[in-house]
Amino acid sequence: MRAATAGPFVFTESRHVASLPMHAHEPWTITILLGGGFEESYAGRRHTQTCADFAVLVRRPGEVHADRMGPRGAHNLVLETDEALVRRAPALAAGNDALRGAALEVAARRLHREMASTDSARSLALEGMALELVALLTRAGAGHPDVVQRARERLSDRFREPGLRIADLAADLDVHPVVLARDFRAALGVSPSEYVRGLRLDWAAEELRRPARSIPSVAIAAGFADQSHFTRSFRARFGVTPGRFRRDAGT
Repeated sequence: MRAATAGPFVFTESRHVASLPMHAHEPWTITILLGGGFEESYAGRRHTQTCADFAVLVRRPGEVHADRMGPRGAHNLVLETDEALVRRAPALAAGNDALRGAALEVAARRLHREMASTDSARSLALEGMALELVALLTRAGAGHPDVVQRARERLSDRFREPGLRIADLAADLDVHPVVLARDFRAALGVSPSEYVRGLRLDWAAEELRRPARSIPSVAIAAGFADQSHFTRSFRARFGVTPGRFRRDAGT
C-alpha cells in the first residue's frame, strides 16, 4: 500500500487476507497491527501469539514464523531496522510478546497518519515517531493491562456517546476520577476528553470518505455540537478543513 525509508527504518504498509506459511525476515522487524487480527506461530516452539488491533510485535532477524489471518485479514505497518539500533535499545530483543497499550496505540496511529503525508518533513517525522515507538517498547511493562488501558478500551467503544463523563468512566473502572485523569495524562500526554476528541475526529475522517454523507451529518454523528466546532477541531488535528479533506480524498 505504502512504503518509505527514514533514518534506520524502512516502513511498509500492507494488507493480507490469505494466511502466510512459515517464513522469515532478514532484518529486525517491528510489526504494528493497524486493523484485523492474526495468530502467529514459530518453528520448533509451541508458543503462539494472538494479535488484535494495535498489537505491536518485535521479531528477531531470521526468526521463522507463520501467520494465520483472522476473518478480517490484517492491516499491518512493518518497520525494519538494523542491529545497531537494537544494540542501543536491547529491550527490543526481550521476546516475542505481542504488546498492547494506550501509549503504543497513540504512537501507531500517528505513524499511520504520517505515512500518508507527502510534504518534505515526512521522512524526519517518520524517523522521530519510530524512535518514540522504540522508546515505548523498551519501557518495562509496556502493554500490560492497567487502568489507562482499560479506560482506552471503554472509550474506544463509547467515544461517540453524548454526555460521556470522566466520573462515570472512573466509576465503571472502580477508580477515583482524579486518579484516572492523572494516570491517563501521564501515560498518553492528553486528557481523557482530548483522547475522545481525537477518536471522534479519526472516525469522522473515515466517514468523510463516504460521498453520501454530508459534512454536517458527520459532525453530529461524531458527537460535535455544531459544524463550526467540528471544523475548527478537524483543522487543528489534520491541518485542513473537512471540505478540503473530502476533496483531496476524491469523494
